Amino acid sequence: MLVSVAFIDPVSGKALCRTVDCRSGATVREAALAAGVALAETSEFALWNEPVSPERPVAQGDRVDVLCPIRIDPKKARSLRAQSAGRAVRQNLARHGGRHQLHL
Repeated sequence: MLVSVAFIDPVSGKALCRTVDCRSGATVREAALAAGVALAETSEFALWNEPVSPERPVAQGDRVDVLCPIRIDPKKARSLRAQSAGRAVRQNLARHGGRHQLHL
């Protein structure tokens, strides 16, 4: 049966999708290994973006997603983006061409 395996290439950082031919009753982990994905003991998987166990059997036409670990805490990432953006500049805007300005 044909199964698609989607993953992030660790070298290039690009998303790749490979189609592999698996035996009937193959698990999610076996499908990822057949696609040549280097797996860690803690690798997590999903079928069509729904988290599943590595031992779940796959069906014809399934897409197995090999999930990447989070590299940075989301709160820390937001903080870093805000620091690099700098302060917001105050703009003077007039509504509908009027004289009165709206201060943001």
